[in-house]
Amino acid sequence: MEKEIINKCENIMEEMGLSALDDKRKQEIMDKMVGLVCDRIILKLMGRISDVEVDEANEIMTSEDEDRQLEFLRIKMPDFNEILDEEINAVKAEILKDL
Repeated sequence: MEKEIINKCENIMEEMGLSALDDKRKQEIMDKMVGLVCDRIILKLMGRISDVEVDEANEIMTSEDEDRQLEFLRIKMPDFNEILDEEINAVKAEILKDL
């Protein structure tokens, strides 16, 4: 999941004109964006799954298998792409507000 979020965040940073920042500042912003988006998606996921599925979700989402993570998310959240875009845009707005 993280690779997909990183790609979208990189595109957003380009759109916001942040590619001219020094590497350290760009990485700080990227880390913040990716972390916030991941956390928000996982929170939404937890609201959609049953108590029985929580252990499975934790195991999958903490694994290194990004394909498995995306597959799980797309099964449990058929609107994953829309949610991802919403959260990316929300984080983008927050970062622009902070800059």
